[in-house]
Amino acid sequence: MSLQPDPTLVKVLQRGFHLDGRIVDWGTLRGVARALPGLMPTTISAGWHDGIAFRSGEVFGIRTLSAFLRGPADDRPVLSTVYEVDAADIDGAQIVDVLAMQLGLPKKHEAHEWSDSGHAWSTVVETAGWNFGDVSIGLSVYGGERDEVGGRSIAMLWHAWDETIAAKPFIAQWQSQCEVLARYAARRSTFEAFTLDLPQSSLFAPDSKKPTVRQIADAHQRRAVHFSLHDRDMLATPPEIAAMIPTNGCALWTSAVDSIWCLSNRWDSKAFDIGAQVKVSHAEIKPAKGGGYCEVSTEHWRAHACYPSRTIADLAGKIAAIPGVTIEHFEGYDA
Repeated sequence: MSLQPDPTLVKVLQRGFHLDGRIVDWGTLRGVARALPGLMPTTISAGWHDGIAFRSGEVFGIRTLSAFLRGPADDRPVLSTVYEVDAADIDGAQIVDVLAMQLGLPKKHEAHEWSDSGHAWSTVVETAGWNFGDVSIGLSVYGGERDEVGGRSIAMLWHAWDETIAAKPFIAQWQSQCEVLARYAARRSTFEAFTLDLPQSSLFAPDSKKPTVRQIADAHQRRAVHFSLHDRDMLATPPEIAAMIPTNGCALWTSAVDSIWCLSNRWDSKAFDIGAQVKVSHAEIKPAKGGGYCEVSTEHWRAHACYPSRTIADLAGKIAAIPGVTIEHFEGYDA
């Protein structure tokens, strides 16, 4: 028999997420969702969850222990909800079949052998996924029961919203900030580039070494979506600055008239007011099991090189001279 998704349920999934017996519309800010009347907050577990936990009930015909709202900030929307499945209500081997009765056959499904070891609970023995336009459903079945908020869980179920859609109300503001940074760059007072011995990384650098105009535009769009939601102060490097930085380099520049200083690689930039209190890490990690590395980083922006690196040390020294900056120096071994 070919199982088909329940069309009424699909409409509900596309509208919003389950939270303690109600449907909350996608696009609801995390801070608004967590303050909805009648919700019952629960103690957040010490596990991987970094969201806000609430008591939960039945979701897609399966009883759950808790719902975790996951979103980057209270003034950004909920991007997904994660549910812990109540082990007292269902056997792990049955979950996919129960979900398929409502959601249809999963688009992706992988099963592994169950283990009798004492640490089976730490493994995932089955995964499944469903897609319905801008939303997706995912499932991970544990190899054994885990202690979680409200009881023992046998699986994790999540309901996620497409970030491309979620970011739409916030992209214009992020792009405006990028345009402001480009104006600062046009009247910069100092600029110094640093060439390193490793290619510098970016989440959204074009894949090709000689990207087409379309590839560059696609990378910028992905960057706009991610940063406008997750890291709004990470901006696109102004084109005239990017043109002076190689893929294996970075730059430190200032605009005295705007009272800002900025760290840039070819794609991403982080700017700060001169005099603002900023912590910057300078790490020198010697080879051990790994090859070692040197790094300067602050608020998710980083420049890295092989150990030892006089250039990274020079960059750290130049940043340390900026008013308001505190350099935190770390040494260790690449174990």
